[in-house]
Amino acid sequence: MILAGVLLKMGVYGMIRFCVGFFPEMAVRAMIPVLILSVIAIVYGAAMSLIQPDMKRLVAYSSVATWGS
Repeated sequence: MILAGVLLKMGVYGMIRFCVGFFPEMAVRAMIPVLILSVIAIVYGAAMSLIQPDMKRLVAYSSVATWGS
């Protein structure tokens, strides 16, 4: 689970690094909508991991919920 969380964070870091470098004005304009969608994804992933009976899905949802931390 820790490995999945680290890999997700590295992917997000790479996307942010390249997008801000290539499109700085658009990155500033898209900051608030991306922040709102990220918070929704974190809350949704945490809620889904609480009710999951399947262990594979539990690991998947809980690792996605760690994006914002």
